[in-house]
Amino acid sequence: MSMLENSRMGRGLAMGLGAVSLTLLLACGGGTEPTGETVVEEDVVVEESAPAPDAAPAGEAAAPTAAAGGAGNADQGKAIYATYCGACHGTGGTGDGPAAATLTTKPRNHTDGAFMNALPNEEIFKAIKEGGASVGKSNLMPAWGATLNDAQIQDVVAFVRSLAVPPYQGQ
Repeated sequence: MSMLENSRMGRGLAMGLGAVSLTLLLACGGGTEPTGETVVEEDVVVEESAPAPDAAPAGEAAAPTAAAGGAGNADQGKAIYATYCGACHGTGGTGDGPAAATLTTKPRNHTDGAFMNALPNEEIFKAIKEGGASVGKSNLMPAWGATLNDAQIQDVVAFVRSLAVPPYQGQ
C-alpha cells in the first residue's frame, strides 16, 4: 500500500471516529445542562427542564439517598427518558434509538422482562446515576448523576419498570 493510500485510509478512519464521537456526544446531551428554554432539534421542539434545585453540582456526586428503593413517577420518567435515554435506547426502550447503530455494544432492550425484571431497582438506579461500568455493563452508557437528581433518576427507573414484558411485579 502506498503512502498516499495509507494517508487516505487514516483520514477516513479519523473522520469516521469523529462522526461516531459527535453522534454519541449529541445523543447523550452534548454535556450541556438543561436551561428551561425551548430548543428546536431537527424540526422537533423540545421543552428542556431546568435542573432541580437539589441536583448535584457538575463534577460532584450527590450523596446517596434512599431514592433508589423508593417509587418514582413513571409519567415524569417517560419525558426524562425520551430526552436523555431515547437516542440510544429508543423512546419505546427497545434499544433501537438513532445512535444505537453507531455503538459497538448495543443498548439494553428495556422491554425484555426476562432480563429487566430480575434486576433490583438499586442496580438500575446506579447504572443511570453512575454509568453502565458502575454495574459491570458497557462503559458507553454515560453517568447521568451530574445532570439528573435522585428523584428524576427514580422517575426514570419507574418508567423503565413500566416497559417490561412481562410486566414487572416487584416493589
